[in-house]
Amino acid sequence: MKIAIASTFHPYRGGIAQFNDAMTVALRADGHMVNCFNWSRQYPSILFPGVAQTKTGTSTPPHSTSAPLDSISQNSWRKTAKIILCDGGVDVVILPFWHSALAPALRGVAKSIKRLSPETKVIAIMHNATSHDGKASDKWLTRRFLKRVDNAVTLSKSVTQDVIKLAPDLPIKTLFHPLYDDLPQKPEKKLAREKLGIPVNAKNIVLFFGLIRPYKGLEVLLKATNLLSEDTHLIIAGECYGTWEKYEKIIKTIKEKSFNSAALTYSTSDTSNTGGNLGWIDENSLNKKLREILSSMKENEFTEPITIPGGFMILNIRKIKEIELIKNIDEEVNKVINLQKNIQLNQFSKMYFNKIKKGIQINEI
Repeated sequence: MKIAIASTFHPYRGGIAQFNDAMTVALRADGHMVNCFNWSRQYPSILFPGVAQTKTGTSTPPHSTSAPLDSISQNSWRKTAKIILCDGGVDVVILPFWHSALAPALRGVAKSIKRLSPETKVIAIMHNATSHDGKASDKWLTRRFLKRVDNAVTLSKSVTQDVIKLAPDLPIKTLFHPLYDDLPQKPEKKLAREKLGIPVNAKNIVLFFGLIRPYKGLEVLLKATNLLSEDTHLIIAGECYGTWEKYEKIIKTIKEKSFNSAALTYSTSDTSNTGGNLGWIDENSLNKKLREILSSMKENEFTEPITIPGGFMILNIRKIKEIELIKNIDEEVNKVINLQKNIQLNQFSKMYFNKIKKGIQINEI
């Protein structure tokens, strides 16, 4: 079978490029003729949050990869379709989808392919139904793209359900994400720990690996470290797509100066002008999430950054005091009842006295 894949390949970074490289190798090993068509421009640099879009890979990239596709040039979409079909006899065109920003370009290629060669099947590999960090317009862009393909392949049941909502009549095949077999041989454990600077007494190693983006939940992992044992070591390996520096600055200020200084400098809360002081707070008034975080902390300790709507917060426990619990509830309830009775009796007595007072006339002697 003659197959064309228009997507991202080496030397672009990220899991999609790695997936496409591995898929190409597997299809060729199965006897298919596969041609790959890469992006000359994947994302406009002004919209790309990372340092670089390309990186030298560790696995062997596919051969004969041309790069005619430009995400923001409509002429390149038509040109790519013509290049794909120039040798004739293309049975299948595969268009991997993972971000709605690329949906117009992929739709343009699919539309031109079907116009020039109606018998060629266009298959979308849907890594996501919409972008992880997308907006409401994502669904509209994805739906327009899906109207131009003949079939879709997903790698999870959840994505299948999302695709069905966008394109109910589209034939879908649900597969699974394959394992990669082109990775380097793993080093000896002791040498790996020495190279990574992992403490000898760290029994549990937690690894966050990959590009750091808001939807991947690194902040959740950081908050969860409060629940882990002391012999757990966390490794974060990846480029941050966003502002990691703001966390570093605040934590550095806390360590070098004080929590008050950090609150006065960085906080947008109403308590910033008082050094972030919230006063005494009953733990029962806090939500379950905060209670779990604060219950394991001691005086003068700080929380990791906690994500909240519109930003994040860092809490510092200054003092902890315990209030004596009521041991005999019935006795205390009776005390309150008797107190209220006495108050009401006093009020009734005053009212009765005033009534009698008004009915008595005293004449001078």
